[in-house]
Amino acid sequence: MQNERTRTKRARLRPHAWIMVVAGALTLISWALASAPGSAPDDNYHMASIWCFGDGSCPTVPGEPSLRRPPAEVPAAPCFSQDSDISAGCQEGLSDDMLPGKATGVGNWNTDSYPPLFYATMHLLITGDLYSSTLLMRVFNGVLLTVVIGSLIAALPRRLKPLGAVPILITSVPLGMTLFASTNPSSWAIAGSAVVWPALYAAFEVRGRRRVALLALFVVGVLMASGSRGDAALFTIGGIGLVLLMRWKELLANKTLVVVAAAGLAISAWFFLTSGQATVVVSGGFGIEPKKVLPWHQIAVANLQQLPVLWAGSLGFGFMASAGWLDTPFPALVGFSATTAWAVYVFGSWREMFPAKVFAVSGVGVAMILYPLVMLGLSGAKVGTGFQPRYLLPLLVILTGVSMLSRRVVASPFTRFQAVLATAALGLAQSLALHTQIRRYVTGLDVGGINLDRGREWWWDLPISATATWVAGSLAFAILAWYFLRPSGLLGSAIVDEIEREMEHEIEETGRREVVTT
Repeated sequence: MQNERTRTKRARLRPHAWIMVVAGALTLISWALASAPGSAPDDNYHMASIWCFGDGSCPTVPGEPSLRRPPAEVPAAPCFSQDSDISAGCQEGLSDDMLPGKATGVGNWNTDSYPPLFYATMHLLITGDLYSSTLLMRVFNGVLLTVVIGSLIAALPRRLKPLGAVPILITSVPLGMTLFASTNPSSWAIAGSAVVWPALYAAFEVRGRRRVALLALFVVGVLMASGSRGDAALFTIGGIGLVLLMRWKELLANKTLVVVAAAGLAISAWFFLTSGQATVVVSGGFGIEPKKVLPWHQIAVANLQQLPVLWAGSLGFGFMASAGWLDTPFPALVGFSATTAWAVYVFGSWREMFPAKVFAVSGVGVAMILYPLVMLGLSGAKVGTGFQPRYLLPLLVILTGVSMLSRRVVASPFTRFQAVLATAALGLAQSLALHTQIRRYVTGLDVGGINLDRGREWWWDLPISATATWVAGSLAFAILAWYFLRPSGLLGSAIVDEIEREMEHEIEETGRREVVTT
């Protein structure tokens, strides 16, 4: 009878799950449409690296092996960058024949600074037109994130399911949203970091096909993160190490998991050591030459006071919270609402603490302090130069996840009223950020008004309007936010109560077996 009730509850969840998948994909596709090609951070470098991946992809310059000629449509620097009042309409006149453009040395072919997997995958999606190629890559990355996170939620045991979605959802506004469906490798770095540690952590609690699925997702996460950015490979190594230390009492009984984890460590280490970013991390910093070099300890003290700008910059807080080429500022209400929702959720999740959780939260917290301080110190630079908030976003996602851990059921710390307020705050922040992002490129921020199509200077050649894109993306995200932030999260109170009873029964049975054995 109990199994029949459980099957019925699971059947009720299936339509909801499909709604969440559609809402997630629609949200990310809306953000994919929200900006013009070349708008993501350092897109001149990343787009040239995508188009010129592999020998023979772009014409070389005789006698200059370091130079290549990307297609003319791949801009050396977008005409709208650095001035938020200039719309993407300045790009009109780009041809569609993809003729070779000016020679450039700005690309991954010279230094191999970035691991090649992201560029190799995006290179496969190139068509004969810049706009269609860019949109195809963005939609692919948005759908990939939706599928990977959805698969993680499905594979996680019921008590841990919120770990699959909430950490990346509640840290995504506004900066994460601008990156997930973009041509920037940070999209994979953040997504992979969000998958690796919960998949490995949960694999210790399940058997059979569910464990196989989690280990497969673990490998996918390792490849996405470490195959996109060198620093993400470090975060992957840290996440794997964190899980092994939290589960150290169970390692001898789960040797297969240890072997898979060791393989993940080896893959991440290989990507890191073979990328040019390894040199940045261990020696040279960002290659910045500050006008006045201060002693290391003075730089560290000055930067320590400004670290919140880097920690919460991805949430729209502080003077480094702008998107794109750091030329798209968001209204203060975005940062206030997103940061408040995140802080209340995380602090509420700290009501329950136990040794493994304290260790995990402390470890990630220390990493969020030391990593930027060391990187800036190596360059002799202060906060605001070189190191950007998006570099810490993977760690912020991990910190949020380990903060949610529970001995029993991982569930939302909110009451129903608090969940309504949090959903409203996060939904408002996302909607306002999406409107600002679209406005930035269709007319420039010197134009106001709710209607994004009035006076429009740029938009995609698609049947959906800019305003409709904003409305669809806002509604889809609001549905996601409520579904995952409501009391008991995606599980529902009835299922949480059932899991609690099952766990209590299991504890009682274990105690009886121990008594009998004694």
